[in-house]
Amino acid sequence: MRRWRWDARDPRTSAPVRCKRDQWYLIRAACANGRPPACDAMMVRFLTDDVPCDERVVQLSLLECGATPAAVGWLRTPEEATHLQLRLVELPPEAFDRVELWPIAERDPKCHPHANVPRWSAYRRREPHGRVSIPAALEGLLDVFRGADVEVIERPRSRAMLAKAVVARTCILDPSWCDELGLTLADLRRLGRDAHVVVDLASFAALLGRATERGKIETRRYASPYELMSARVEFADVPTRGFALHDVLPYATVDDDMRFSTRVLRANRAWKAFADAEGVATLLSSETPWENRCGDVLSAAWAVGDGELLLTDLPWLVAGRDGRLAAPRLAEHLLRMHVGLPLDDAVQYWTRWEDPRVVLRDIADLTRRFAPLQAV
Repeated sequence: MRRWRWDARDPRTSAPVRCKRDQWYLIRAACANGRPPACDAMMVRFLTDDVPCDERVVQLSLLECGATPAAVGWLRTPEEATHLQLRLVELPPEAFDRVELWPIAERDPKCHPHANVPRWSAYRRREPHGRVSIPAALEGLLDVFRGADVEVIERPRSRAMLAKAVVARTCILDPSWCDELGLTLADLRRLGRDAHVVVDLASFAALLGRATERGKIETRRYASPYELMSARVEFADVPTRGFALHDVLPYATVDDDMRFSTRVLRANRAWKAFADAEGVATLLSSETPWENRCGDVLSAAWAVGDGELLLTDLPWLVAGRDGRLAAPRLAEHLLRMHVGLPLDDAVQYWTRWEDPRVVLRDIADLTRRFAPLQAV
């Protein structure tokens, strides 16, 4: 969208700017002098050529990542709109250094037509459920694991001590333990035989890369200043039991450069050969703004003996390692699924098969429909 100017006759209203019909836009207003804005909404007037046709209020959320805070909102234009104007009701134009509107692509959230979301209790939770071990670095997530028997593990001094600590529990490994204890892929498999072990993508990729000759196993980070990153549900089981097959949900952090960001394990030939041979199931795959960068691994499950290895960055994303989450409550909800804890039925995510344009709509409308799930 081209640069605009404020209307000389009404300094709180912008001159008309051409827009696309029936299009989602991300509004990003950079705050002047590094100070947060004093308003939480912005009025948008739509025109058909020069004739006003509609007005809408855009709810703004404050992003304080990076040096300059910004107010962010989501807007969908009417089908008859050809131009739009921004109206600042509570603030003068100089309150913002700049205001940007960027067209963004809606995600296809269609779930499988025969995969309506069951109640979480319809799945038989794995044993042992309700017993979770976490590293000290994740102690801030105790509230996320409410209702569980949580044990906080300090740095184990040996592999034997770690093996003893994870038996018959769901255990999240600290990435630093892999290097400090010299863990190998074979060690991970032994740990997973009698427990459910959660390991981050980068650590697993490094261990797998050293243990296999199938090719390069790698993680990669994708980031976009305007387009949202998402996750698609590829497998229906306990770790995804609050969703239906093929559901799409926001899955991104906001980095220091104010970009939506996500890290993936590349689903290249080397990974696919390993996953096919070992029966590793992709639980969540990536959805990015680029068609050739979709379908990589965000979460995967590897059944080992009587236990399981879960490969995901999710606990560390919820802990804020990579920045602020775009949808923090939804991520916490998903983390409880991954570790096999009971879910609150009131916040089960659901998309309608017959409505293909709901992901961005849900983000824009979350505050009104269910405040605890406020995104961004």
